[in-house]
Amino acid sequence: MGIEKGWEAMAGYSSLGGLSKKWDKSGSFVVETCRLDEVVNERIRFLKIDTQGGELGVLRGCSRLFEKDFIDIMMIEFDGNERVLIEILDRGFTIIDNECTIAPEGVEDLNAWNVVRRGNLSTGKPAVTAWPKVHIENPYEYCDFLKNQRRVGIVWTDLICVSQSAKAAFMASIQKSAS
Repeated sequence: MGIEKGWEAMAGYSSLGGLSKKWDKSGSFVVETCRLDEVVNERIRFLKIDTQGGELGVLRGCSRLFEKDFIDIMMIEFDGNERVLIEILDRGFTIIDNECTIAPEGVEDLNAWNVVRRGNLSTGKPAVTAWPKVHIENPYEYCDFLKNQRRVGIVWTDLICVSQSAKAAFMASIQKSAS
């Protein structure tokens, strides 16, 4: 489990439900983990990292894969952790932001956001999908913005990270799908 607050009371939770009819929702279990560097020896075309605050650890566990240019595209849940951003940028990836999800706590103060839609998280908690009203180009200012917005509630986005070797093909596929 990652280090993100709020998951302590949700041990064993899965938005997909149990993988077995005998699954006991009240319990939890320990899952053995390993570094991707220890088990992957081939190109990864797409890597999704959503580890509730453990994203930096996953990135650091891919050092050999990065050095061999074995990771083309990553989608990383991002809450404004500057160290995650530095790790991605230091590896030469181009970063494309996605819409943000906000799980408001208490009275909503969404003045800094253009709300796209309202709905619920898989936990049932109300959520808002939004874009910042002001475009922020500086990645470090963007981190600060996301961290400052925590006064509203839990805020995160998914970053699309494209390696330099996959960038041309990625952009060509975007242009093709847009036409």
